Amino acid sequence: MKRLSKRVVKARTIVELDLLKKLGPRTWLVPGSHGRRYVVYRRKGTTQFECHRDLGGHGMEACPGNSNGTVCYHVMAAIIAAAREKGQWVSFCEKQEDAERLANLGGKVWPIFSAQGKGQLWLVVRGR
Repeated sequence: MKRLSKRVVKARTIVELDLLKKLGPRTWLVPGSHGRRYVVYRRKGTTQFECHRDLGGHGMEACPGNSNGTVCYHVMAAIIAAAREKGQWVSFCEKQEDAERLANLGGKVWPIFSAQGKGQLWLVVRGR
């Protein structure tokens, strides 16, 4: 299974198990591996996302997955949850061309960016 596929499975599992908590209009609390918790922020007016690990009263640190050239599965889970709130379904692609081909079946293409690194994904959003 490719790295993107693994992140999608983790993100969808978090959403299916209803483990996210919406903290505000653009903020989610997302569980991670080993009992860790992450706070995901969408920058206002953009498709850029930040993800920070909650250090439990000792501040926050940047999520390594969102800082190392990818968009982390915590961000992907927040995107899936936000889309479901609106009755939409999302698919993730690594390449814009793949997203555009998928969108031909119905949907709209959006670029998704990590605000902490060079990570980028392409999102296809469709109504249910």
